[in-house]
Amino acid sequence: MSTTALGAARFFIACAILGLTAVGCLAEPAPASALPVITVGREGCDFASIQEAIDHPTGVQVIRLIDPIHTEGGITVSRDVLIIGSGPEGTIIQAHNDAETSADRIFTVEEGASLVLDGITLRHGPPSECPKGGGAIVNYGTLWLIRCVLRDNRGQCGGALMNEGVFYAFDSMFLDNEATGGVDQTGVRARGSGGAIKNV
Repeated sequence: MSTTALGAARFFIACAILGLTAVGCLAEPAPASALPVITVGREGCDFASIQEAIDHPTGVQVIRLIDPIHTEGGITVSRDVLIIGSGPEGTIIQAHNDAETSADRIFTVEEGASLVLDGITLRHGPPSECPKGGGAIVNYGTLWLIRCVLRDNRGQCGGALMNEGVFYAFDSMFLDNEATGGVDQTGVRARGSGGAIKNV
């Protein structure tokens, strides 16, 4: 996707999660980066955790991650949220520092909610049972991945992602994810169902 096309996609996605109509978006064109943004990071930010930002009663919808590596698992997305990183090499969300001792996936997107991830790597999500399938993400709502990398995640049903909702990916990669449970190929190892993605 070209830079112009990707920018347009990001803009219309941002409009969608903010509940704006297409006419409203076209009437006042502005990049997604111009929308009100709150920050998440260890020091000097609005919130220390993504879950705190999502749950805040002000209804924050656009979040920018500041730290190069953000460690947090078990994040539940119950409404429409856009999370922006500095690119997959510059922003990593990991469920745990060590993939072998990690105990939860990173995101669960609930039915009726939307999550847009832009410029982020997700790693070290470990769920091993189908009800916990999707090492990095389980999606029951709407999920957009833009310039994202999902790598080094494990899950019995979907090493990186278990999707039971609506899922779109642009300029994104799935690398070295594993569905526990024979097939080995570059970037994906599957012994269960869905080495990288389990789509229901």
